[in-house]
Order: sequence, then C-alpha cells, then structure tokens
Amino acid sequence: MDVLITIIASFVMILQNIMAILILQFYNRQAGPVSFWRAIKKAVGNPVILSALVNK
Repeated sequence: MDVLITIIASFVMILQNIMAILILQFYNRQAGPVSFWRAIKKAVGNPVILSALVNK
C-alpha cells in the first residue's frame, strides 16, 4: 500500500508543477499575449519539469 501511495504522489507532484507553470505563463503580463501552444512549449522546457521527468 505504501508503494502505491508513493507512486501516486510522484505523478501528482508532476501534474501540479505543470499546472502551476501553465497558469503562470497565462498570467505573465511581461511576455505579452500567450497562446495555448506557446505555454505548453514553455512548460515542457521548464527545468523543474525536465528534472522531475529525468529522475523518474
């Protein structure tokens, strides 16, 4: 049971990071208008997301 909880928690952490980056990209007023695909591209290239994916 503990292993299952650990696996679920690791996926939830990655999902929370991706959602936070997307929200911050949409509300970033310095970058100007941001399209959905540009925000996705920035989220995938984010170092936090990359390190979380590499460590899995």
